[in-house]
Amino acid sequence: MLLEQASDAIFTLGINGKILSANQRSCELFGYSKNELLQMNIKNLFPEQEKADGNMLPIDALKAGKTILSERVLSCKNGCLVPVEASGVMLDDGRIQEIVRDITERKQAEALTRDKERNIRKAYADALSAVTGGHLVFLTSEEMKAMLGEPLMKEMTLTSYHDLTTARSKLKKIIEEQIPDRQRSVDLVLAANEATTNAIKHGEKGQVQLFKKGDTIQVLISDQGPGVDFSILPEATLKRGFSTKHSLGLGFGIMLDTCERVLLSTQPGNTMVLLEMPRNKRAKSVNKSFPQAV
Repeated sequence: MLLEQASDAIFTLGINGKILSANQRSCELFGYSKNELLQMNIKNLFPEQEKADGNMLPIDALKAGKTILSERVLSCKNGCLVPVEASGVMLDDGRIQEIVRDITERKQAEALTRDKERNIRKAYADALSAVTGGHLVFLTSEEMKAMLGEPLMKEMTLTSYHDLTTARSKLKKIIEEQIPDRQRSVDLVLAANEATTNAIKHGEKGQVQLFKKGDTIQVLISDQGPGVDFSILPEATLKRGFSTKHSLGLGFGIMLDTCERVLLSTQPGNTMVLLEMPRNKRAKSVNKSFPQAV
C-alpha cells in the first residue's frame, strides 16, 4: 500500500536493468500500464543519446553499496521528456531499487529565478550604460573574453602585496611605453592600481594582464571574490562619496574618472574588470556633467 500510494515512481530492477516491479506513480509519470513496464528495461526510458552512450546504470558503484543520486531526463510513452531526480541503491538480494521524482516544477522555478536575475542585471546594465554615455558597460564573461585584443604581457597572479608591487611595476613600464601622453598613461596606471589592490583586498586572489586592441590599451583584472552586488551599483556609480567596500570595493569613481571605458563582468567567484584607454588622445564619450563616485 505504501508503494502504491507513494508520490514518487518506485521501481525494482534486475542487475541488467529489467523492470521487475513498478508502482502506480510510475505508470502515471511515464504513461505506460504496469504490464507494459514489466515487459521493459529501465533503459527504454532513457533518451536515445544516453542509450548510445551506454552509461545508464552505474553497476560498479551500486555493487559497492553506494546510493547513486542523479538528475537526468527520462522519456515518456508519448515522447515527452521529463526532468527527474533518481535515487538508486542495490538491495541485499541483488536487485536495484530506483526511486524517481518528477522535478519539473523545481526546474521551472529555477528557470524563472534565472530569468528574473538576468532581467535585473540587464536593467541595471542598460540604465548605467545609458547614464554614463556608454562609459560603464556590463558583459558576460564570454563577451568580455571576446573583447580582448593582443596580449602585451603574460597573465600575472596576485596573491600578496609583494605580487601587487611586481605587477604594478610591470604594468607601469609597458603602459608608459605604449601611451606617449604622460597624463593618459598616469591615469590608466592609477585605475589599474585601484583595481589590482581590490582584487587582493576583497577577492583574496586575482590575475592581471595587459592587451592592445587597435589603438586601445586594455588592462584586465580578475578575481575569485564574491562579485559585485548589483543592488548597490546605482549608488556606487552615481552618488558622490559612496563606497563599495561592503561589496567588492572596486573604486568605480577612480576608474570611471580616469579611463575611457570600464567593462565589468561579475558573478560570485568570477569578477572581471577591463579598463580601456586609447593610445592617442580623443574625446571621451562620458557625460562629464554627470556626478561620478569618489
